[in-house]
Amino acid sequence: MAEKSVEGRMKKVVAEIFNKKVTEISRDTDFVADLHAKSIDIVELIAGVEEEFKIPVVQGQVMRNRTVGEAIDWMDKKLKEMKVKT
Repeated sequence: MAEKSVEGRMKKVVAEIFNKKVTEISRDTDFVADLHAKSIDIVELIAGVEEEFKIPVVQGQVMRNRTVGEAIDWMDKKLKEMKVKT
């Protein structure tokens, strides 16, 4: 997986926020069930994603993403809508 891919970049951010190895993060990783995400973790994750992708992220938009894969797909779609190259 290329580091520049949306998936690779998102997994890197998730791993950093939740103190995991990137290899421990898969598309099926559930934020609550697997990573035990709390509200503060989500705030940190949003900040990390904003910094990594250089775009604003509204908390309400991402709260529907239960898994890392859903978050990757959401970011990929958002970037395409904004016509931003990753």
